[in-house]
Amino acid sequence: MGQQTVTWNERRKGWVKRSGLPSAPAGPPQVAEPQPAPAVPSVIIIPPFPAFSPASIAELLKVYRSTVQYWMTAGKLECFRDNIGEPYVMRAELIRFVREYLKKGVQG
Repeated sequence: MGQQTVTWNERRKGWVKRSGLPSAPAGPPQVAEPQPAPAVPSVIIIPPFPAFSPASIAELLKVYRSTVQYWMTAGKLECFRDNIGEPYVMRAELIRFVREYLKKGVQG
């Protein structure tokens, strides 16, 4: 086992025995080298569904649902509404949007 040291504990207001603690290095703190960022895939694979909801588009493109709704209201992403008023985007329109606006390759 390591050495036993006695340190002052403010919470307990007393001396506490601690064992096995490594001693602090005498020099400046060691700085870890930065790790490279993970590579972001440049290909978005769109599942073969005929239509997509805003939530599924947001999950697919890794953006917020409100961002997808903004794209729809701004006219960047054409959508249609079903019989209860929920918006959906056709697969061909989603592929066009990804190619034009997001400038990424699409495999689908």
